[in-house]
Amino acid sequence: MAGRKRNFTAASPGAYRGKLYRTLRGVYIDPEIAKQQAELHGRNWDAGFMEYKNVRDVTRVVLVENGIPPYLYAPYMAAAQRYYKDTKEQGRNKDGVRDYLMNTAFPDLDGNVLTQIFDRIDGIEVVEVQKPARRGQPSTG
Repeated sequence: MAGRKRNFTAASPGAYRGKLYRTLRGVYIDPEIAKQQAELHGRNWDAGFMEYKNVRDVTRVVLVENGIPPYLYAPYMAAAQRYYKDTKEQGRNKDGVRDYLMNTAFPDLDGNVLTQIFDRIDGIEVVEVQKPARRGQPSTG
């Protein structure tokens, strides 16, 4: 369903593991492999598998604090996710990315709001996740 909002609770990681196990059990014959894969994905969930959700949440808080109307959230969200990807995942220079996003990619957006968003994103830590194994190969991480 498009537009359905998910509420993540303390039970969500367990539910995620259970659903993944049932799904993998239909693909893999060996239930032990399905259990290992479900546990691996569950650990990744616990370790911060949903970092982009955190970026969107931080961005939304800044937008609400500054009184930006909801119909203008999309370009700010795009700028925030691009900043996160470029600086955290690809390790690019923060000042260069900020300059590019504020002056070239999104020149019409409020620079003060973008600066606040970028400053808060800098506080989000990157967590290395372990990649699942393919059949016959060990997992990496």
